[in-house]
Amino acid sequence: MRLANAGFTVFNLVWADLFRSEMFTAIKKHIAESRPHQPKPTP
Repeated sequence: MRLANAGFTVFNLVWADLFRSEMFTAIKKHIAESRPHQPKPTP
């Protein structure tokens, strides 16, 4: 089964991407936007 067909977002990384922050920032942003917003706990 292909991940993209299963509803996952696929980021195609190459070796050079491991040494740059842009791709990791994009992945982090995508994760934050795709998570359901949870209310902050009250103290």
